[in-house]
Amino acid sequence: MHQYPMPIDVPRLHSARWVVAVLLGWSLWGCGGGSAIERDAPAEEAPPAPLKTSSLQGRWTAPAGATSAHTLLVLPSATDGTAAVWAITADGQALLRLQMQATGAHEVELRGWRHVLGEGQMPSTVAWQGTAALTTGSASMTFEAGTLAFTRVDPLDQPPRLADIGGSWSATLGEGAVVLHWSVDASGRLSGSSTTGCTYSGMLQENSHATLFDTTLIETCQDLARKFAGIASPRPAMDGTVSGMTLALVQEDGDAALLLALRR
Repeated sequence: MHQYPMPIDVPRLHSARWVVAVLLGWSLWGCGGGSAIERDAPAEEAPPAPLKTSSLQGRWTAPAGATSAHTLLVLPSATDGTAAVWAITADGQALLRLQMQATGAHEVELRGWRHVLGEGQMPSTVAWQGTAALTTGSASMTFEAGTLAFTRVDPLDQPPRLADIGGSWSATLGEGAVVLHWSVDASGRLSGSSTTGCTYSGMLQENSHATLFDTTLIETCQDLARKFAGIASPRPAMDGTVSGMTLALVQEDGDAALLLALRR
């Protein structure tokens, strides 16, 4: 009997090739071949970096004639990313001791205390929300929906020098009713008295980051001593010499504040 080769089943062969192709495709998918959709998906944009309070260091003023005008002194912390802010009202009747915190790429908030100067005035709380805009050559901040606006007029980035503030100083309080006579030596030690019999001692130390002096003061009147701490900001004259100095100080327990405009 003749032996004939088995016939080839063509449809079955085609089916086997199709199965191999499908399996190969799944193998590529699982091994990282990926799809066009996966490869072309856009990368997520990183959120904007938070504003650094160090970029806001300096003296800030409100436009001339502005309602509720203040002068701000912004002094960033070297450790926690916040900034200390001293604010003085244009009429010199109130001193604000605040802390600044960046809350976004442009957003900042200020929280702290407002001291109305004078005996028997208790501080009140302050909370301002605002934004900052920094461009080449200019810097501005607005708070409370734009009702408080400030422009930086001095970055306060020059090192302070004790040699600039040594010597005799005087100031008046209570519309001239009290006169202070102080002196600052070459080491920054402060001493003096007032026409009402109070005595003063303290220390001015060069701030390592700003054109200011970190200041402590003890006022003793009739055996009652009060301790204050804050800053001294020199005021240069037209010829560059320091002809005045503003002291912003808060009592140790936070109940009272002093704002003194010293002159040579």
